[in-house]
Amino acid sequence: MDEAKRQRAMTDKGLEYATELKRKDRNKLIKTLEAVGNHLKTLLDEGTSCDMPTARDKYKQWMTNYEELLASHQNYTQLLTLSEQEVERLWFETKNS
Repeated sequence: MDEAKRQRAMTDKGLEYATELKRKDRNKLIKTLEAVGNHLKTLLDEGTSCDMPTARDKYKQWMTNYEELLASHQNYTQLLTLSEQEVERLWFETKNS
């Protein structure tokens, strides 16, 4: 028996909870990205004494975190209204530059 699955709709409270979880996840990724970026910058600022394999590993970690952040931000903004999405887009652009 192949029954069509109905689309579930979130309650207002459920939507608020899901939005808050996704916002917290995104903000955690931002902090992680900043920490890894600062560590990478410190490594590169050391100049010739920089351990290149360590710097490469940190850069790979930063890129992975950045990709996770972009996905997390997209998941978060999909739950918002259009006006809230615009506010978040502007905030994210200033934070991302």
